[in-house]
Parts: sequence; structure tokens; C-alpha cells
Amino acid sequence: LNMATGSVTAYLHPLYEDRGKRELHLRGVGRTLRDLPTDVSWDPETHLGRYIHPDFHATATMNPLHYADTAELNDALRSRCVVIEHPYLAASEDDTDGIETEVELLKTETGAADEERLTDLVRFAAVLREARREANAITTPIGHRELRDTVEMAGPDEEFMAYDEAARVKFVGQAAMKSDKQFIRDAIAD
Repeated sequence: LNMATGSVTAYLHPLYEDRGKRELHLRGVGRTLRDLPTDVSWDPETHLGRYIHPDFHATATMNPLHYADTAELNDALRSRCVVIEHPYLAASEDDTDGIETEVELLKTETGAADEERLTDLVRFAAVLREARREANAITTPIGHRELRDTVEMAGPDEEFMAYDEAARVKFVGQAAMKSDKQFIRDAIAD
């Protein structure tokens, strides 16, 4: 949502109003859908394409603001939304439950079987995440996608390269700042 231009998000404002006040302007057909009156039961034959369904909910996702082409939501749209932040599965190297959960997810997604090596990889990512959050040592985010890509690059059983080498390629390669690249290289060496 925070990559959409202002002309798109402004178009959504009436849809994010309170029930009974919502509207959706269908530009292509020149029609506006409004909420079904509360005393009327939904009938798809009669109401579909003419009214907003009473159980309609809008859900959107956002990227962190340091991602390319993202922007803060304007106050008008933000006031119509509930923002729920989702932390990393493994937020620190001491987060045993989060590390175990992320390792299990990697095993399921990639077919990798070496739990000890996966745990090392996830724990390393958690160290970088913690350094980013606590000390602002790096700006590059290391999300679950980067871990999955690392395992896939190495091969589930490290048949193409070792996980640490794949992590060096993936993590350093995506870092935009020289200082981040060096921090990640140093962390891998340690």
C-alpha cells in the first residue's frame, strides 16, 4: 500500500470509511457502489455489483520505509487503517523459539534437511537483525526471503556451495551501503 501513488490511495479513502459510509467508485463503468442498508439482507442476485457486501473488509500490506519507492501513508488514509507490525520470526540469536520456527519453515520450503546448518544460518541472520535493530549497525534488512534464497542458491544439501558462501553472495549483494557490505562480511568471517 505504501508503494501506491497518492492518486491511487486517495481513490481508496471512501472505501476505508466506517460502515454505512463506504463507497467504491468504479471508474471504468461509471458506477459507485455504496454500503447495503443495514435493514436489508444481502441477496447476490439483487445486490452484487450494486452494493458493497456487508462483510467486506480491505486488507493491505506495506514494506518498511527504507525499501525503494515506499512512502509514509498520508494522514487521511492512515487514520482509516489499523497497522499491525510483524516482527521477524527469529529476532535475536537468543530467540530459541523463533529460530526453531524459522528453521522448520526453511526445511518445509526448501527441502533442506541439515537442521544444525540451517540453525546456524538462521542464528546468523538473527544476529544481523539484532544489530540492525539495537545498534543501527546496518540498514540492510535480512528477512525470511533472503534466508530462503540463500538455501536455494546453495542447494538444499549445500550441493552448489556452502550456506555461509551463499549468505555472503546474497546478503552482501543486496546491501546498498559499503558499510553494510563490510559489516556483513565481517560478521560472516566471525
